[in-house]
Amino acid sequence: FAIAINLMYGMASLASTFALLLSKHVQQVSGVYLSNFWFSALLWDLINFLLPCLLMLVVFRVFSVKAFVAENHLVDVLLLLLLYGWAVIPLMYLLSFLFSTAATAYTRLTIFNILSGTATFLAVTIMTIPDLKLVDLSHLLDKIFLIFPNYCLGMSFSEFYQNYEIITFCTSSIVAEYICKYY
Repeated sequence: FAIAINLMYGMASLASTFALLLSKHVQQVSGVYLSNFWFSALLWDLINFLLPCLLMLVVFRVFSVKAFVAENHLVDVLLLLLLYGWAVIPLMYLLSFLFSTAATAYTRLTIFNILSGTATFLAVTIMTIPDLKLVDLSHLLDKIFLIFPNYCLGMSFSEFYQNYEIITFCTSSIVAEYICKYY
């Protein structure tokens, strides 16, 4: 849970840096075809996004976050991060057309990313508590919030970690195996 929240905060800030301002002007001044301009910008941003992803893998390895490093799960984590990059970078391009200055775009897109990730993640996670009797609503909101890449990132890391912990528990002893099999 804590890893997912912290990861969403960091990625919200990182994703906001991919806003392209005055892109139409840059494309016209450079004289490049529109498709070539956008493809090269996307490719360059994906390459730049890869470095922080690789550094996160190093951090997970150094601090031995077992759910993410055991049994070659680093490849799975890298895939999750790269898929997030493929989703969030074009979204930032699209949303950057709403702003005229870089500072405004960065600030508002960071706020948008935090709210669309952390707030939605917390809302759905809290609503899944059975005593609140909001589980059906949490399932509905989960489906709706899948449109936000930041929400998907947080939920994927949270579910990944929970699945690892459940599998670890269920394979720890014969009694645990019995409990997991029937409950």
